[in-house]
Amino acid sequence: MKLGMGNPDGRFFYGEETVGMSKFSECLELLSGAPARVYMAGVPIAIYLPALADDVGRLEFVDDKKQRRSQLWISGTGSRGPLHYDLDNNIHVLISGRKRFLMFEYSQSRNLYPCSILSANPHHSRVDAVHPDTSRFSRFRQQQGYDVTLHPGEMIYIPTGCWHQVITEAPSVAVNFWLGKSIFRRSKMRIYLSLALTVMSSSWRAIRRRARHPRR
Repeated sequence: MKLGMGNPDGRFFYGEETVGMSKFSECLELLSGAPARVYMAGVPIAIYLPALADDVGRLEFVDDKKQRRSQLWISGTGSRGPLHYDLDNNIHVLISGRKRFLMFEYSQSRNLYPCSILSANPHHSRVDAVHPDTSRFSRFRQQQGYDVTLHPGEMIYIPTGCWHQVITEAPSVAVNFWLGKSIFRRSKMRIYLSLALTVMSSSWRAIRRRARHPRR
């Protein structure tokens, strides 16, 4: 299994952290006090852990196709991902442990300082909502959001475009279900615009390089 290796303070940036490999049985050591910076994030159960599918069970209101998109998350105390939003509607079910969700509506985006639409992660915030640097991000003081703690057997619905940062307060095992995208949401259009501008920007840079260094 792949393990994310975040910063020493437990922060993760999905897709950018160092990734290590471990047996699934070794991942379970996270439940007995592994470092916060070790995190097993979003492992597709149907692909990598099909033997667990029956144990996980199903949600009555999730169809079979979406049920097969369930993912497993294991995290140590103190680990936390970036403040971000997703393009899919999402249900996060906590099996064991305790997690805290800091959540903000998409309308709060201006106060949350999204990364540039030309960056690799335009759906991420530059602010750590747990320890915000309000000297750099002063508008964050104006944010209005929700602080939700999830306990075993509880679930939370995270709609498309909802900003959220997840903090593991006790070693946790969770399963999430992706429910599909909401069409024409501003968050989705922002990502598509970002991808289009990134491609255009890359093409323009390549043209400029060729202009500066023509072949002889």
